[in-house]
Amino acid sequence: MSIIPTPRRWSSLSEAERSELLIAYQPVADCEELTCSFDVKLKRMQTWLAGHGVTISEAEIRTPRIPMRKDERHRANAKFTSSKAATAGKDLKDKFECVIKLEGDLTDAERQHLLEIADRCPVSQTLKRSSDIALSLGGESPA
Repeated sequence: MSIIPTPRRWSSLSEAERSELLIAYQPVADCEELTCSFDVKLKRMQTWLAGHGVTISEAEIRTPRIPMRKDERHRANAKFTSSKAATAGKDLKDKFECVIKLEGDLTDAERQHLLEIADRCPVSQTLKRSSDIALSLGGESPA
């Protein structure tokens, strides 16, 4: 007789464990049929996480991942610039440079994590199909 371990709650995982799971889940999510339905996305993630011994509720997903104090504001601004770049001497390909400025008391790991999220957002993924995108964190506020 084998003992089935009790699934762990998402909220009980460390930030490192959650990040590892999110990074591992991203390629799976990228292969799924596109949908705008939160309920469908939630069910997909719950099913995948269950296979990894983790449960997650809607409330846990909707909770901000970065804890914020009431007196603290985090803000992100992005400045996009674009140009045409010749590709192998024939086609013109759009080239975007996106500089993101994050304000607030964030660690380097949190800043890097937010940059990774921005790179995986649906808009970036759509633009990458036919364009080159250079994404970076900036120190000055975009104009």
